Amino acid sequence: MRRVSRAPRAKALAVAIAVAAAGFTLSACGNPTTKVDGCSGTAPEVVSAISQKLHPNVGRLRNTHQFAKGTGGITFITAELHDPDKGQAHAQRHDKGDLLTWSTTDIKGGQFKSVDEHARTESSWPGAPFDVRKKGAYESRACTDISRGKTKAQIKCEQDQLDANAPALPGNKDCGDL
Repeated sequence: MRRVSRAPRAKALAVAIAVAAAGFTLSACGNPTTKVDGCSGTAPEVVSAISQKLHPNVGRLRNTHQFAKGTGGITFITAELHDPDKGQAHAQRHDKGDLLTWSTTDIKGGQFKSVDEHARTESSWPGAPFDVRKKGAYESRACTDISRGKTKAQIKCEQDQLDANAPALPGNKDCGDL
């Protein structure tokens, strides 16, 4: 009786599993079709409370948004972690940082849980019993992803340019130059 090698079939199965896992993982990071109704900015006090448990020298949080619509009482807060010491002066302002997501059931209570891998490794907030696949986490991340890599001046400029009466920027400049 002739033996048939199962190695090619095993390799094909391993590749299929790896591709499926990568697709699932990436889908949790961002999707341009995610609706961001229900997003709001995050109060400075909340950002400050979360920042207190960031590990030293990892950077600072910016472009922070929260989402609580239809989440069963959980508020998700996502911020871009920006490292101001990285890169050259102009490029560093526009570098895209990692997205970090935390959750809380009491936004004013000052107790948060780390939802994603970056929040768990870059801060000392305890891990949440769920990940970014939980309803609301993904939406929170999409809210922040819109502003990722942008400065406050750039975001304000983009908002101002939506107004038909807004003055044009001088010369060949656009909001990305701010």
